[in-house]
Amino acid sequence: MVIVIAEPAASVSVTVGYNEQKVSEGTASVTYCSNIEDRNDPMKTFRQYENSSIRTEKMSFHASINPAVGEKLNQEKMIEFVKEYMEGMGYGDQPYILYRHNDIDREHYHIVSVRVDKNGKKINDSFEGRRSTRLLRELAKKYGFTVGKSNDFRKSDTIKVRRFDPSKHNYSGQIESLMKDVMKYRFTTVNQFEAAMRSLGVEMVYKSRGGKTEINFYGLDPITGKRCTGCIKGRSIDIPTYDQIILQTLSQERPVGKEERQRTSKVVQFCFSKATSERHFRSLLGKFGISAEYSRSSEGRIFGATFIDHEQQCCFKASELKGITAADLDSADRLWQEQDGEKGKAASAADDLAAITMAAIGVERNRRKDDEGYLRQGRNNQGPKL
Repeated sequence: MVIVIAEPAASVSVTVGYNEQKVSEGTASVTYCSNIEDRNDPMKTFRQYENSSIRTEKMSFHASINPAVGEKLNQEKMIEFVKEYMEGMGYGDQPYILYRHNDIDREHYHIVSVRVDKNGKKINDSFEGRRSTRLLRELAKKYGFTVGKSNDFRKSDTIKVRRFDPSKHNYSGQIESLMKDVMKYRFTTVNQFEAAMRSLGVEMVYKSRGGKTEINFYGLDPITGKRCTGCIKGRSIDIPTYDQIILQTLSQERPVGKEERQRTSKVVQFCFSKATSERHFRSLLGKFGISAEYSRSSEGRIFGATFIDHEQQCCFKASELKGITAADLDSADRLWQEQDGEKGKAASAADDLAAITMAAIGVERNRRKDDEGYLRQGRNNQGPKL
């Protein structure tokens, strides 16, 4: 079983509308309601909660429950499981609806709730994905399913990673936001932090001033990787200091787990085995939300690499991952440069990229198409300004 938590939309109405449409089409049904005043008008309850907050912009909580083939809980057990899951995620007292979908040959479920309580306080969503996985492992023992086995566990072909965008201007604001995001990652050296920032399109440059180390920034072009902005002085924006970054490397809340390391290692090995060029390798990694940053000698040889798993918010040196070394990357890099003229082969591989990647992780395209259409609608829907 796998549970995927979707990106929140501005209003629960988008999420409810998507699932209710499935109900009206006969491809879904309501299995359970909690704290909903009127089943025929669930938005009446959700609006009361939404209107209680004027600060929260993204209101919806939407998770899909995907049992593996052969794993099936009867309705009573599924409701019991969902109650425990929602309680563990902090939504036990919230209004929520459990929908059962049978629009493909394997049934799955969707949970819809709201991210603020009746007093307008936002439900804690820190490390939501990690908490969900940890909770799922605990409940697996009781309900007899296997965590991580499902034919559908990605919400889209590409894991979306927010990067520096020179076309949006507000460079200082973008850098502030990205730096605060990366401070949540688990990294053990300042170099890993720099690599994570560079993978998001921001170069860091240090300057000594009054006995202290200050940080300046440059935005990077998403195509060429070269500087595309002037120097943005760190002292003029609200960012963590160099000393705070150092402290973060020494005081990680939780070490990277074995399963997280294995996930990154397997993805890197898979992408490396399929890649026909460095660009293709990076593109394949990007499908899984992973970036690669190389360390090169003055002769251009690769002697080190850092892989940044944005989905798991972890940074790894190549030496920390099984099945891939800096020497492997350097050998492949030189081979790929020799074969650089084979444009047709690389183009063909790029054209088949989504099919190769999704075949590796077993996504069922019919449901993904419907759900991703919903997710795009939710991301683009600004909803009411509260």
